[in-house]
Amino acid sequence: MAGLRREAFVQMSHKATLWGVFVQPELRKEGVARELLMRVVEHARKMGVLQIHLSVNVENHRAKNLYDSLGFETFGLEPRSMRVVGRFYDELLMCLRLDQ
Repeated sequence: MAGLRREAFVQMSHKATLWGVFVQPELRKEGVARELLMRVVEHARKMGVLQIHLSVNVENHRAKNLYDSLGFETFGLEPRSMRVVGRFYDELLMCLRLDQ
């Protein structure tokens, strides 16, 4: 499963946010996430989206590598973005420009 949300305001409607990518554990390392993301990017292009934003936990190296391989670029860091059971996690902010 993958979720993509396009910005509602006309001034920001050129952007969409990839809010989640989930693959069942038994299907991981089978290329499912890559295929899912390629379809999301294709769908975004058809919708006229010019860039896709996402955030990824700095400790999730596999996801970060996948996003890098698809052309996403890191443009920032959100410190203490998530708090799980009292522990904070930083998130990398990434963007894929579809009009380049």
